[in-house]
Amino acid sequence: MKVAPLVRMADCLLGMAAHVGKAPLVVLLSADHDAERLALLARGAFPHIPVLCCPATDALPGDSAGASAVNAGQRVAALTAMGAPHDVPPILICGAGATIAAYPPPEAFVAQPPLVKLGDQIDLADLREQLIAIGYRADERIDEPGEVGDAGAVLNVYPVDAQRPVRIELEDGRVRSLRLYDPLSQTTLEEIERASFGIASAPPVPKDAATLLAHAAGAMVLVDPGFAKARARLLDLAKEIDPVAAALRISAKVWDEALSEHAAQPLIEGADTPRFAGKRRPIKALKTCLAAEHDAGRKVVIAGSVRDVRFFARRLGKLLPDDLPVAPSLIDALAADAARVLVEVPIDEVAVRAALLRENARGGQSFVVVPRIDDLPAIQELLAKLVPDLEVITVHGKMGSAEADEALIGFAGRREHILLARSITETGLDVPRANTMVIAGCDRFGVGQLHQLRGRVGRSARRGHVLMMSAPGTALTEKTRARLNQLVTHSALGAGFAVAANDLDMRGAGDLTGDDQSGHLKLIGLELYQTLLTHALRQLAGGEPAPPLPKISTGEDALLPDDWIVDSEARIAAYVSLARIDDTAELDRFADELEDRYGALPAPALTLLATQRLALSARDAGIALQPGAGQRVSDERIIADRRPDTRPIEDAANALDALIGDAA
Repeated sequence: MKVAPLVRMADCLLGMAAHVGKAPLVVLLSADHDAERLALLARGAFPHIPVLCCPATDALPGDSAGASAVNAGQRVAALTAMGAPHDVPPILICGAGATIAAYPPPEAFVAQPPLVKLGDQIDLADLREQLIAIGYRADERIDEPGEVGDAGAVLNVYPVDAQRPVRIELEDGRVRSLRLYDPLSQTTLEEIERASFGIASAPPVPKDAATLLAHAAGAMVLVDPGFAKARARLLDLAKEIDPVAAALRISAKVWDEALSEHAAQPLIEGADTPRFAGKRRPIKALKTCLAAEHDAGRKVVIAGSVRDVRFFARRLGKLLPDDLPVAPSLIDALAADAARVLVEVPIDEVAVRAALLRENARGGQSFVVVPRIDDLPAIQELLAKLVPDLEVITVHGKMGSAEADEALIGFAGRREHILLARSITETGLDVPRANTMVIAGCDRFGVGQLHQLRGRVGRSARRGHVLMMSAPGTALTEKTRARLNQLVTHSALGAGFAVAANDLDMRGAGDLTGDDQSGHLKLIGLELYQTLLTHALRQLAGGEPAPPLPKISTGEDALLPDDWIVDSEARIAAYVSLARIDDTAELDRFADELEDRYGALPAPALTLLATQRLALSARDAGIALQPGAGQRVSDERIIADRRPDTRPIEDAANALDALIGDAA
């Protein structure tokens, strides 16, 4: 009988409970995603025990690009922590895939990651270069682990071993503040006193490579029943796909010898874990079980979905001790890594076979997408030749709705290994287990379609892989290559806007009032475009358009300096946001956001915001400011035009005098 995932996790926790805290513990599971789930649950069940998880590499076999920074950083952090002194013996949890790889010896993992504390005297540019040297990737918008921004007044870094990015701000060369911020909104969440930046690149593997167990000297090893079979399958797959990399793998013989040097025991023993959620009287059944376990002096772990745990917790009441650890379901709690895009030209049969077999080996499913229904038969024959042992189901738009629904539901229920379809998968299909996609004939898709398609993978705890390939014998034009390279360049979280903006630059934005699609926004200017668009939308909604803001010249620099907001796209976005502000309260919030993200506002930025504030207040007072030739607002020589629908001119004039005084 197939065991439910949460019940199996409960079995694993019970198997670990008798050994934690006595000696270092290594837990070997058959699947890498199970290792991540168990590590999350174990941290809740054993809060005083250091629980480490060493993931398998997320690089495809034979892929020269290597593992992602966050994946490599997690392994380095886990192995470094295993070698560090602990008050309580740690637990290392890993899947079969992590034991395939050869590792550097433990002494290669003694380097400590960079640490920054409040009051430290540092140079942000030097710190940025140091982070890049240990594997961090320079980027403009920092919203994914392993990224570091440009060093301006502040430095944004997303540590590979942290849940939130960090913003470092200096004052007189010393760290003035360290702030965790939201990667989506880019706004501060909380202040911290220190930040550590885990190493994002693994040391090179020497000729005398070590096994994973070499990093857990004296540890007890608990082995999942399916571990040996899963490891053998993954090892055979790696040999087939990349036979020349044998030196980077641990053979079955070497692994068995290493395992024999440890006290290895089965992880799960005894009778099957009882299940209560599906019983007719679940509360009574659970109480009976708890009484029996209590009388026998055994520990109990209650696991289930969030709904099930809450159901039992509310009703058990006094029966459960206050300190009983309850571990709710964390299966969907992991954030999905952004889908990695590999552009291959043309169809590489070896790469396709490797990607599909590797996804199947880690218990996942795959999408294969073609641009036309006529392309389906040829690709179906190709899949039958490359992966004959994998079941393929085909879905396309000419199928009846009932037939298509049945096919999609069956695939979502894991009935088949591969879904072969036209671009139907961009319409909202959500299968978290499907994390590999092969797109055949990618040159026939639009950039927006390809971006939507790649969003179908990487929606769970596993890293997604997308292979984009052209038809055999097809020569790609430079324009097509440029379009496809956009997807490689912009693969981070929230990249849709950047992809659309680049596509807009390549195609042109079109004329504002006509159907010609060759025009560009820069012909009329961003501010005028925003004004025209806002007026048009208000008129369509039946409202009166707001009067335009008066033009004000201060005679001083009023701008957002490029050495303050280093990223050009972020600077343009800030100007766009400023152009959309319609009241002074919103302007205050915008100023606070700028200071939060980029540090103290320099004089030109303060002048720009003061000018905008003056313009907003003057407009609301019914005054249009129009300095004469060679005149400045601070000279108090202006022309004031009063709108008929405003308050008396005396009040407006008084308000303007006050505004000019504040601006001066």
